[in-house]
Amino acid sequence: MVQSVAFAAPSSPVTSPSYPISAPQAQAGKAGTPLAGLEVLAQKRLEQTSTSLEAALRVVENKLAQGSNVDG
Repeated sequence: MVQSVAFAAPSSPVTSPSYPISAPQAQAGKAGTPLAGLEVLAQKRLEQTSTSLEAALRVVENKLAQGSNVDG
């Protein structure tokens, strides 16, 4: 059984959130509250996840491209 998976390549690498951060939220990280620390940790984890997913997607795309070259 062969399955094909196709993903559209992003037009540009994801380096920052696509949503605006309002000034009060941006300043919340400077307040030194436990919530601000959690926000920073959550952002770091999101960035790590994004980077991992991007790398995994590249591997899959390369394998699919190699399969296309073999089949073609």
